[in-house]
Amino acid sequence: MNISFVQKAAVVLLSSAFIFTSCNKDNPDPTVVYQNSTTSGGTGGTGGTGGGGTTNPSTDYFYAEVDGVEFQETLYTGIVSFGTLAITASENGSFPSIGISLPEDIAPGTYSLGSIMTPQAGYVIGNTANDQFGSDGSGSITITSHDETNDVISGTFNFLAVPPVTSTSTDTYNITNGEFTLNY
Repeated sequence: MNISFVQKAAVVLLSSAFIFTSCNKDNPDPTVVYQNSTTSGGTGGTGGTGGGGTTNPSTDYFYAEVDGVEFQETLYTGIVSFGTLAITASENGSFPSIGISLPEDIAPGTYSLGSIMTPQAGYVIGNTANDQFGSDGSGSITITSHDETNDVISGTFNFLAVPPVTSTSTDTYNITNGEFTLNY
């Protein structure tokens, strides 16, 4: 099954709504500049309506490999809106980007990354329909901890990103060794 174009468009939109600057998990530099922000819609997060809580650059990180090569994220965000926690990481606030969508009250455990129901994931390399890839349903995400009181979530993930059936692309991307800890 493939993630719908509307769901992928949401990942693209989230990619442009960055509110945190991240640090590489291998070099968690506590001097990294970061910003608190709020968004409209939904509830949650210590930053106000819609999430956007306080980041902690000494402990927050995002890491993944795309086809065996380290994903070089420079920005990541966690936004709660309409009952969904959206985590997005990108290079320089643009493309490529990795997006994960979870129920905001997700409990620790292992879940399949579906293409229609949450949780779900995607990989976007540009702004056309042929540049958007969704989980084929074979991936998984493990939530290792989720502190809903303090808006902190940690987990690991992996998935095969495939084009939607409407795409002319035949490319696939293997997203592996994904890890994150995020104050949202």
